[in-house]
Amino acid sequence: MQLAMERLNMLSLNKQKNPSEGPNFEKEDASMQEFISCSGTVIKTEETPSLGEISFDFKMDCADISNVNPEKEGIVTQCLEELENKLRKKHQVATLKYSLGKVDSTQLPSYIRLTVNFTPSLDQGSNSFFNENLDIIKSELCEQFLNRLIEMCEEHHKSMLTSISNLLEDTERMIGRGSAEEGACLKRLTFLVKEKKEIWNERYLRAIRNMSTSSTEKPETEANTISKLQDELRELRGFLEPSHRGRGGRRFNRLKYLPSPSTKFAKSSIASDFNEFARKLRCKYHFDKGDIFKRHPFLTKSGYKPELANNAIETYIFKTKVEIDNITINKAHDNLTTLERKAISSLKRNEKIVIRKADKNNTTVIWDKTEYINEGLRQLSSATHFMEIAKLNIIETNQKINTIIFEMHRKGVMDEITFKYLSAKRDLKPGRLYLLPKLHKLDPELIESVQQNPTLYKNVRIQGRPIVSLSGTVLERIGQYLDKFMLPAVLKQETHLRDSLEFINIIEKLQVKPDAYLVSFDIKEMYNNMSHVEMIDAVKHAWPTIIKCKHTILLPPLRYILELLKIVLENNEFMFNGKFYKTSTGVPMGNSLSPEITDLRVYEVLNSILRTFQHKQKISSLYRFRDDGFFIYNEGTDDEISQFFEHANRQHALLKFTHEKSQTKMQFLDVLVFKGLRFRETGILDLTTFRKKTENYQYLERSSCHPSSTFRGIIKGEMLRFKRCTNDPVDLQTQYALFSERLIKRGYPKNEIKTVMQEVTAKQRIDTLMVKPKSVLQSPPLVFSTVFSRQKSHIKNNILKHWDKLKDDEEAKLLFDKRPLFAFRRHKNLKDIVTSATLNN
Repeated sequence: MQLAMERLNMLSLNKQKNPSEGPNFEKEDASMQEFISCSGTVIKTEETPSLGEISFDFKMDCADISNVNPEKEGIVTQCLEELENKLRKKHQVATLKYSLGKVDSTQLPSYIRLTVNFTPSLDQGSNSFFNENLDIIKSELCEQFLNRLIEMCEEHHKSMLTSISNLLEDTERMIGRGSAEEGACLKRLTFLVKEKKEIWNERYLRAIRNMSTSSTEKPETEANTISKLQDELRELRGFLEPSHRGRGGRRFNRLKYLPSPSTKFAKSSIASDFNEFARKLRCKYHFDKGDIFKRHPFLTKSGYKPELANNAIETYIFKTKVEIDNITINKAHDNLTTLERKAISSLKRNEKIVIRKADKNNTTVIWDKTEYINEGLRQLSSATHFMEIAKLNIIETNQKINTIIFEMHRKGVMDEITFKYLSAKRDLKPGRLYLLPKLHKLDPELIESVQQNPTLYKNVRIQGRPIVSLSGTVLERIGQYLDKFMLPAVLKQETHLRDSLEFINIIEKLQVKPDAYLVSFDIKEMYNNMSHVEMIDAVKHAWPTIIKCKHTILLPPLRYILELLKIVLENNEFMFNGKFYKTSTGVPMGNSLSPEITDLRVYEVLNSILRTFQHKQKISSLYRFRDDGFFIYNEGTDDEISQFFEHANRQHALLKFTHEKSQTKMQFLDVLVFKGLRFRETGILDLTTFRKKTENYQYLERSSCHPSSTFRGIIKGEMLRFKRCTNDPVDLQTQYALFSERLIKRGYPKNEIKTVMQEVTAKQRIDTLMVKPKSVLQSPPLVFSTVFSRQKSHIKNNILKHWDKLKDDEEAKLLFDKRPLFAFRRHKNLKDIVTSATLNN
């Protein structure tokens, strides 16, 4: 056995002949990520792997680079050649260290082979014993070997760092720093070293990418495509550490993330926005009579440019334009690295994937395009709900609508502003169908297994929620018009819920019996499973209620409502994957009219179910938000609840119900109601915030280019939601603590979180449950609006610098007694960049 152990210590390292099986240490592409400070203080290498620091202090002056002595230039050239050679050698080992750090410690990488030869003699050793323990011995040896090899890489790395540092110090000493020529030479050396930094940085990152995608020379395969996509996402998340100015360790699961905008046209953008603001000032001077009025919902911007205002206003406009002209726009600090921007561009151009935000979740889903199309075609193949058409009838539909609205305007049943809004000429687009992946319908354990092993994705079939984007279509505005009359009638339904706040207020006043069942239900595919005829009939039946409601615009006779509604329902046309379709049943999600028109019909169906159920007296507190419902079942049995839903599923040919029931707890909307301590003491159900198992808590990252008020709003909004949804103070504090931890991981400063938390905790919970009435009568505020960037954060001071001068004029003083509001528009976020409702073919 002693001979066997001696032979075990004889290890041979054999490099594979195929370079694709491991890093090629002979090539220059095995490079580094080298960070060289341009201010001349340090050459610092970032992690993956950590390469240490090199002292490098040139203490630059402003010498002229053109005044470089030829002799000194030779020193610079020689230094750069030696530096290049040292960096190449150093990073051949650096890439080896990186690759070793990625492998399992009990298994050698494919480019290293550990050979163990055992030849027992008659007196020594045993084949069976050796073979039984070989795997254990090799595993232990592999781990020891890898650890020692990594240590040797680090020792070599430190040695090379010292050598490079000495080289730069010797070069500085040889050049000197006394004269202007020497200063110029040092400055030139700094520029050239910086240039090398960029080259080596790109090479190193490309090299470590190629380690994981070394099969790029192989034919395109499914696994290869997944690997490439993973690398693009890895670049997008960033290679840097979280401590690096907040740019590292990112997870761009939120498509609302705003990359830093270009500052190239920032000043002209501000000037253009101020011209619009000046137009508002002049309009207010000429037309504002000080009246408070009800703002028309369909009022559109006229773009009218009035004559000049009085001297005080025009002086303010002129002086502010001078201020804007003198603004200095500094170069923006980009919140994305070069590689991240390249990754985003690559994802945008990738024609094999579709990127979507998950339905009812903040997760970003990258969907295989073929699977996405197949899911869309699967749903469109339903002859009950959709039909394929040869062409779109946009022009004919527009003519039908115009014929009706022109008649309505002529007969005085449509006001002028509404008529202009509906009859305005526009470039009309077809509807576009897209799908939102229903991740919340998947088993959380399945999602976790796919995340650990992405190749398993082919075993997962994700259902999609079909949405038809009607933005810019012929039905967009007429749908908005009809919705104005349907919504007030829906709000009067006794079972209707506006939001979770209304549900919480109901629960807070509700006494529940100890043995009562808590029941929630869902109406499957509610929008798609109603005929056009029954929805039109539902409007007829609701007409007496609609007449009694207060409306913000003139209510026309029922005949016109039904004619327009029929056109909208029967002409929901859209395109998908290059083909044209229309709905034959139901209304598509995406139409502003869809929620209200289906609510009217579902209300009738539910009332019919309740009237005909034999135990209807046991059902109380039935409420519904869209296709989700909740009720209390008193003094009944589990079987009776099942009978109720069996009865419900027989009442309509297409509308079907699913349900959950419990005597202890039930989730509804974003609230979990349960029988806890408060219930046992008072009979009122306890409340806490409900979170789906698929929730990943990907709050908007703090480095996103949003105004600071947006981030404070996120913190405050969530904390207020927790306070509304949770009645137990101890539970609430736990939620605050978890929320704070998750925000810190997203880059939010602790002080910012603490400040907002103090503001929220100072409020009483009863105050957060109050519904604030909206003021209908209002004078339109004066607003300066511009696209946000951090370079524009000081623009408010420029706009207001001469504002108080308006008080010197009596007329202007009355008109502009309040300072203007400042609002920021956003530029393109990741969703705008990498997603589209239309498939790229």
